[in-house]
Amino acid sequence: MPKKLLNMLEKWYEENQHDKIVEAIEQLSKSERDYEIVGHYGRALNNLGRYHEALSQLCTVKKQGQLDADWHWRVGYAYFYIQEWQEALAAFEKAKELQFDTRTEEYIVTCRNIMKKSAEALDDKLVPFHERDFSQFWKKSDYADKNYVEVSPTTEMIASIEEELGYKLPADYIWFMQQQNGGMPVNTCFPTAMPTSWVTKLLQQI
Repeated sequence: MPKKLLNMLEKWYEENQHDKIVEAIEQLSKSERDYEIVGHYGRALNNLGRYHEALSQLCTVKKQGQLDADWHWRVGYAYFYIQEWQEALAAFEKAKELQFDTRTEEYIVTCRNIMKKSAEALDDKLVPFHERDFSQFWKKSDYADKNYVEVSPTTEMIASIEEELGYKLPADYIWFMQQQNGGMPVNTCFPTAMPTSWVTKLLQQI
């Protein structure tokens, strides 16, 4: 591949013009896209948030990429942002094995933490409501008590609601309503594994 094109692709990458990289590469025929070009293509697609496409392209050169830390990194990055944690972890660990990098290590730690929390959350879901401690769940608030708390539902009311909905309410949910029917929880935010639309990504791809 002409060095002039490779230099231009690298320049666009440094300038965060990833769309130009994709446009230029897509004008090449498949026979002109060698391993290095596909690497640039996959990286640009990742940085545009087109993770599934990036994976598809990177997998076309999987055999050549087995001993390339950058290839494993890019694969791990794509898997990470489609929330395939196990695959992402395996790819990042291989990248680290081939070439240590602190950002790779950060992703590895993040993947492990997410997987650990997911496992703990799954275990927590198996605990019935009536075995949980809700003493600190509701926020003490006159406003909430006045505007959000209703009287506990009677058996007749529950039956009426179930008839209207067309299905039975879970027993744990009924138990929960009978302890306190509404209110304001103490915790109203939930941590996410992925950056939200108003948060810049913590980790930037190399």
